[in-house]
Amino acid sequence: IFDGVRAQNPTIFDKIHLVEGDLTLPDLDLLQKDRDMLIENVNIVFHVAATINFHLPLDMVVNANVKGTANIIKLCKELKHVISVVYVSTAYSNPNLSDIEEKVYTTNLDPSLVINICDRQDKELINLLEERILKTYPNTYTFAKNLAEQTISNNSKGLAVAIVRPSIICCSLKEPCPGWLVSFAGQSGIFMNIGNGIAKVLLGKADVISDVVPIDYVVDVIMCAAWHVTLHIDNRVKVYNCTSSARPIKYGIDIYYRICLTNVTQLLEYPKSFRCIFMNIGNGIAKVLLGKADVISDIVPIDYVVDVIMCAAWHVTLHIDNRVKVYNCTSSARPIKYGIDIYYRICLTNVTQLLEYPKSFRFI
Repeated sequence: IFDGVRAQNPTIFDKIHLVEGDLTLPDLDLLQKDRDMLIENVNIVFHVAATINFHLPLDMVVNANVKGTANIIKLCKELKHVISVVYVSTAYSNPNLSDIEEKVYTTNLDPSLVINICDRQDKELINLLEERILKTYPNTYTFAKNLAEQTISNNSKGLAVAIVRPSIICCSLKEPCPGWLVSFAGQSGIFMNIGNGIAKVLLGKADVISDVVPIDYVVDVIMCAAWHVTLHIDNRVKVYNCTSSARPIKYGIDIYYRICLTNVTQLLEYPKSFRCIFMNIGNGIAKVLLGKADVISDIVPIDYVVDVIMCAAWHVTLHIDNRVKVYNCTSSARPIKYGIDIYYRICLTNVTQLLEYPKSFRFI
């Protein structure tokens, strides 16, 4: 993966120094010599570490993603030559909002209060709190990310801090090579299966945005944010929504054929013994199809097709007029359409600003 980098600069990896630590422990569980080395030498901090397990109990995810972030900020304040700090959050840290601006949103639960409750390990209280949270948030992960953003905003005085909110990260567009990815989690696995022909259908509804961003685009935004935030040192955290909302990719199809079903409909008028058995898509036998607004999900179950074929063999004998009789076997008679009621408008003002600077500073 890094052969091209090594070819351009064979000694570049000599700059990498590994240190061992733990986000969830006091002072990050760093050895004193490692902590001293960081304090003396680090200029830019990228806080990317987090648990992305959506199903962890509240106390575990808060310990890693909120308390861990507080520990990182504490270290950043000790750095002697720090220029900027970048925290990687998620575009879904505020799922209760329909319009998501590039700012930190507060909740009615103070981050320090939640940390204290989780630290006390009062399981009954933690479970009650989690139950309350899950009435607003889809999982503990998104809630913890929101608290982490608040933690940074409340404790970043004197630091140039950027928060980058990527949406669903997929394979690379260009670097290190087109299509490169580390994990098959989320939509990456789905796209791999579709590309290989394993999965041919996907559950989708009208005008749904597949809000995925290439991993190299996200990395570029993270690096550029580390520079861009230094231009506006005003003791305010600057947020960068890193999503595909500016050029959305939607599920669906643009062409709809109106297919006449006169002959197939006639079959239903005959006695039940001769009638084909129609599969009811609306009853859940067929649930998936790539689609857009008002697009007909024109799929038919295989036994429906077999029934129409057998019934046609009988039905055509009733009309012997030397004319070929055609039976369009589709679901157009009882169309099923896609649709969705929720769309998140995610503001991209700060990310767009990055494009306005000279090419030498602009991400690719």
